[in-house]
Amino acid sequence: MCQRLPVCQRARTVSSSHEAMHRLFQEDPGVFARTARALGHSFTDPVEVSVLPTDLTEPSPLERRVDTLLRFDTAGPEGSFLLAVEAQSRRSDAKPASWAYYASYLYTKYGLPPVLLVICHDRATAAWAARHVDIGPPQWPTLTLRPLVLGPQNVPVVLDPDVARADIPLAALSAITHSDHPDIGAILKALAGRLEITGRGRRKHRHRAHRTRPGHRPGSHDLEGTHGRRPLLLPLGDRAEASRRRTCRRAH
Repeated sequence: MCQRLPVCQRARTVSSSHEAMHRLFQEDPGVFARTARALGHSFTDPVEVSVLPTDLTEPSPLERRVDTLLRFDTAGPEGSFLLAVEAQSRRSDAKPASWAYYASYLYTKYGLPPVLLVICHDRATAAWAARHVDIGPPQWPTLTLRPLVLGPQNVPVVLDPDVARADIPLAALSAITHSDHPDIGAILKALAGRLEITGRGRRKHRHRAHRTRPGHRPGSHDLEGTHGRRPLLLPLGDRAEASRRRTCRRAH
């Protein structure tokens, strides 16, 4: 008949076993390479081993910010996940380590799988950012960083105003990632034309709603529903139109 140990004694037993396991690696670090080889992994024997501090708390707080962070909840097989968006204009050897830190931190904090999206505007930077970076020994990487990269190599060039009309954010992304494209003028023209049409539609809608407000005086110069004040937060097309109106009034 098995004798059940008191809780405190069981805890000491578990703690003792835990401590013995760590002592094993501290006193004979070569046991790792020998065990790994027995499992078919070609780790060589160490020449020298140093015992390092086990406290992983950062000694001083470091400010780390991702450019954009979004949570996606879907009905598909991916369920919920995080999208971390980074803009990268040039190669940086320190970035892969930072991106790996972001992914690990987000997974620890939110308990959701993160996706790292990197947006570049030149092919060389995009090719560098798209590499799979293994963190760990080549025979057994602990982590593999795999950013999803958008750049001139895979974002379509939007020159057709009808295509821009169908998806304005895609047209804007095309303008951003193809800023060095020979036809960047045409890309911007297609986008600007669609923004102008969108701005006009919004202004007409607001004008009709404004005219139905109680106390509205027909003919009053109420700029974009702000009662003569300069509009602070308007869409791009509206801001351009508002600026044009102010310039015309000053000219007259």
